[in-house]
Amino acid sequence: TQEERSESRRSSIAKRKESLTVEK
Repeated sequence: TQEERSESRRSSIAKRKESLTVEK
């Protein structure tokens, strides 16, 4: 479903933010 897609996108974006914060 579209909802599932946006949800996975959100999690991937959150993961990216997390790695960026860890790098700092």
